[in-house]
Amino acid sequence: MSSQPFPQRPNLAHFKYQAKDLLKSHRAADARALSRIRQSLPRSQNATDDAIARSPFQLSDALFVIAREYGFDDWPALKRHLSTGGQISASLEPPLDLEPFKTAVKAGDAQEVRRHLSQNAKLCERINDPMFEMGTPAMVYSRRDREMVEVLLEFGADINARGQFWSRSLSVLDDVDTATAEYLIGLGAVPQLAPFSAAVRQGDAAHTRKLLAENPVLRRHVNRPLFSFGSRAINAARDHIDVVDVLLEYGADINLKSDWWAGGYTVLDDVNPQLADALIRRGAEVDINAAAHLGRLERVRQLLDEDADRVHQRGGDGRLPLHVASTPEIVDLLLDRGAEIDARCVDQRLDD
Repeated sequence: MSSQPFPQRPNLAHFKYQAKDLLKSHRAADARALSRIRQSLPRSQNATDDAIARSPFQLSDALFVIAREYGFDDWPALKRHLSTGGQISASLEPPLDLEPFKTAVKAGDAQEVRRHLSQNAKLCERINDPMFEMGTPAMVYSRRDREMVEVLLEFGADINARGQFWSRSLSVLDDVDTATAEYLIGLGAVPQLAPFSAAVRQGDAAHTRKLLAENPVLRRHVNRPLFSFGSRAINAARDHIDVVDVLLEYGADINLKSDWWAGGYTVLDDVNPQLADALIRRGAEVDINAAAHLGRLERVRQLLDEDADRVHQRGGDGRLPLHVASTPEIVDLLLDRGAEIDARCVDQRLDD
C-alpha cells in the first residue's frame, strides 16, 4: 500500500484538496485512484476496479482514504492531531499492504505465504484479521488446504479464529469433510464452540451451563468473538439475562467490546433500555455512547465534565455520541460541548 510522508507543515486545507482530487479521479475511474481506494477503504478491499468505480464514493470516503494513507485511523483522528498541534510520531509506519499476502493465500501458494510472513512481523500480527470473503481470516479461508494451515500455524495463526460475516460466523470446522475436521481438531480446533454459540444465540441457559461445566477447554474461549461482526457471547446473550449470568459465572467479561473493524460494540450499545439496568447491575460500564443512547443526560454531563474529548469518542461502527443520542437535551449538550454535527460514523460514514 502506498504511504504518504507526513508534511513538516501540515495544513488541513491541503488534505481536503487531496480528497477532492481523489473524488474526481474516482469519478473518472482512474486506475491508480481505484487501487488506493481498495487498499484503504475496508468495504472495497475485495472489490474489482469496475465495482469500485460504480459504487457510491463521497467526499467523506475520500477524506477517510487520505487519513488512512497518512497513517491515521480516520479523518477525525487526523483533524484532532492537527488541532492539538501534535507532531507525527517518528515511529509511525506506513499502512501495511496486505494484497500480496492475500493473493498468495487465495492462490494456495503456501511457500509464498511463508515468505511474506517470515519477512514481515507486522503481517504476522495481522494474520487473524478478517480479510477474506465472508469476513474470514486466512486460517478459515484456507481450512481445506493442509499445507497452508500448517504454514499459518507456524506464524501464529489462531485455529479457532472465526469469520465476521453478518449472517454467519464461519470456523475452520464449518463445511469440511470428516477427515479434515478430525485433522483440524487434532491441531487444536475446539468442536464445542459451535454448540456453545448455538446455545447462547438461542438463549438456552441450561445448555450453555452444561457445555461450560463439562468442557474445561471451552471455558477458556468464553470471551472469544464467536458471533457475527466479531461479537462475543456476553453481547449475543444480553437479551437473556439468565444466559448472561451463566457466562459471568464462567469468566465472561461484561465490558469487552465486539471485535469489529469499524468500532467495537459494548453490551449496552443499542440495548433495549428495559434491559440496561439489569446489565449495569452486573457490572456493565455506562460510557458516553451508552449514556447518550439510553437518554441518561446527567451521566453524559458527568463524563464530559471529566474529559471533554469524550464528545468525540467512537463506539460501535465508529459512531459518535451525537449519532446515538436519544433525546433533544442530550443532542443540545453534545453540540454545546463541541460535537461535530456533520461528523460521520466509520463503517457507513452516514449521519445516523
